[in-house]
Amino acid sequence: MRRYFLLVAVAVLASPHSALAAAAPDPVDEVGFGMLRGAVIEIPGADNARFLALGDRFSRLNVYRLGRGDDRGRIWSSRALDGNVQEVLVADLDGDGGVDHLVCRTARRIYAFDFRNDFRMTFESLPTTFQTVGAFTVADVDNDPQHEIVVFADRRIHYVDGASFLREWSSMNDIQVTRIRAGDVDGDRRAELVLDNGQVLDARSGRVEWQAQSTFGPQLGLLDLDGDGIPEIVTESPGQPLRIWDASARRELRAH
Repeated sequence: MRRYFLLVAVAVLASPHSALAAAAPDPVDEVGFGMLRGAVIEIPGADNARFLALGDRFSRLNVYRLGRGDDRGRIWSSRALDGNVQEVLVADLDGDGGVDHLVCRTARRIYAFDFRNDFRMTFESLPTTFQTVGAFTVADVDNDPQHEIVVFADRRIHYVDGASFLREWSSMNDIQVTRIRAGDVDGDRRAELVLDNGQVLDARSGRVEWQAQSTFGPQLGLLDLDGDGIPEIVTESPGQPLRIWDASARRELRAH
């Protein structure tokens, strides 16, 4: 199965072959439809079908089967959540190598749904856990079997265990970001957190490994462009050219 990550903010379904398609732990094309946010997902064992998970203006998360014929259309809808869905990702929370969950956030809460078990809700953060949730991703940050939900909330970064859903760690210093991505971007075999503010953090300790000379911007992806097994940081901002950064060399490669 080919694996992509795509970040866009357009009114139509974007192609997975656009400039910001990037490798990620989860097979997902993240898309935007105006103010709605969703993810095109592949559910194992579903006859190679493609599905669109999309938040709506009624604060629900919906899953639609894509394609032609009578079987297309909405197959599931959540109850009303705490607010409009801001981000949706497909995740392998238990770390067995197969995607198993939809994870989404509203402005205040994180939700996880197990699509192997009829989209059963397996996690819902308490209304008092976070005041404001600004971004999240899913990654293995500590090399244990399960992955973590990496949440930026209340100006701190928090790790939520993907099996127990207990908070494992919170950063000490206040920061401000709107997008987080995770991957080994410098070849040290340890995961880094890439923040849109231009910082690259060691995922285990939260230590700043590198601060770029400028912010990365709100459209952020990781993609191995040169085939060396280490993804580059690919960024784009409104009205600005595509930019490519090499975190191992700690420099910007070029702008397009």
